[in-house]
Amino acid sequence: MLLVREFKKLEYFSNVANLVAGEKGLNNQISNITDMEAPDFPNWVSGGEFVLSTFFSIKDDLDVQVKIIRQLTTKGIGALGIKVNRYIETIHPTVLQEADKLSLPVFSISREAKFRDLMKDISAELIHRQNESHRETGIFQDKIMTLSFKVYSLKHYAKKLKIMLELVKVK
Repeated sequence: MLLVREFKKLEYFSNVANLVAGEKGLNNQISNITDMEAPDFPNWVSGGEFVLSTFFSIKDDLDVQVKIIRQLTTKGIGALGIKVNRYIETIHPTVLQEADKLSLPVFSISREAKFRDLMKDISAELIHRQNESHRETGIFQDKIMTLSFKVYSLKHYAKKLKIMLELVKVK
């Protein structure tokens, strides 16, 4: 998982994207990234996504844009990135107000940005986090196994396990 607020640490992302709405949602979690161009796209998300779009299929319909923001929020996406100066010049203030109201982070993505590079940047960080989590889980399992091979009282095991669990909470 990656918090939306951590996007600014990602080199490519920080160079091509600016937060324009939804600051209260910066602690939303992102578990994957996808793109949206069809107006029925909210039917296909499941939550935790960072969604990229040019708003091509809805560029001329402000009501549908606002409806999409509501639907994506209801579905639990983590954030939305909209490319500007391509099919839409700017993100309409009504869309931004709705995103603010719903605490949905919306990023303005520069025209020069390549979605594949944004996806690569975010996916690489997600994979790194997942690998780190697996590594830490393995270390924890090794410690439990090592402890289980030693003959101690039940009270001693409970004390050691409590210490190890407190270390896990700190991270």
